Amino acid sequence: MYSGNIHKIHSHKDLQQTGDSFMRPGNLKEAFTLIEILVVVTIIGLISALSLPALKGFGQGNLVNTVSRQLIDDINYARQKAISDRCNVYILFITTNIYWERNDFQSQLSLASMSIPTVERQSFLQKSRRMWTNLVQQQYTAYAIYADRTVGDQPSHKHARYLTEWKTLPEGVMFYPDKMATEASMSQIEWMQIKTNRFQRQEAPLMKMNFHFPDAMGPEMMFPYIGFNYLGELIFQWQEHNSVNASKMSVPMEYYYETIPLIKASGFYSQAVELVEITPPVIEGTTEPLLQMKIDGKTGKVIPIKEEF
Repeated sequence: MYSGNIHKIHSHKDLQQTGDSFMRPGNLKEAFTLIEILVVVTIIGLISALSLPALKGFGQGNLVNTVSRQLIDDINYARQKAISDRCNVYILFITTNIYWERNDFQSQLSLASMSIPTVERQSFLQKSRRMWTNLVQQQYTAYAIYADRTVGDQPSHKHARYLTEWKTLPEGVMFYPDKMATEASMSQIEWMQIKTNRFQRQEAPLMKMNFHFPDAMGPEMMFPYIGFNYLGELIFQWQEHNSVNASKMSVPMEYYYETIPLIKASGFYSQAVELVEITPPVIEGTTEPLLQMKIDGKTGKVIPIKEEF
């Protein structure tokens, strides 16, 4: 019994010593002071500020890679189809003309619908107008691949067809408007002078031709294009406004190439379709292309480059 009391006393002392050890200042967890917190926050802010440009460049690099891969694939596809189907294949680009010529398009669409069976006519008109509504909001960002005939067509009876749906560039990028805009008053001679002038920085605009729009059954409208013949070579065909036929132009070998410049865009339209009269908003201060695709006229090889206009 005596030994039991001693055991109880020792247990009491053990508890007291244990409690004392927790109460000693050396074993308490120290908290951060306000100054230490401010120092840490300042360091984090500095690191973030220094890394932001690198992150921005990383995002832009991803955009460049995405755009270049998309266009390289589509340009190569257009060229391969021209060779395999032995026909002319074009890449068409949507510009502001589909808005400015909307009244003429509507009247021509009504005329084109007369060749459609009566039971399908209303569906054709609704589909075509819906496509126009979508594409008018994608000026300088949409494109499609188009063949001037169908496999098996006779030379005198060609049936044009679209090889792809209308596609769009990734958000934040658009085709350079000046490259897509050929003035109605520009002549073949003036175009060739711009194309072959090595001393000026101005790029010759893409040529324009009439193509069925918005699908192969629709009326013809004039669009800028890049075309390939059955050999896989670039073709330059000039068509005057209100002219039926296009004439082939011979470009000197030194200038036998085409370029597609792209620039940054700040987003899509926010206005109603009927109010859209201008191109997508361009980021202010943009002086050089985000990317420029150069296509060799003979081999069709596509090279993504970045240089000033």
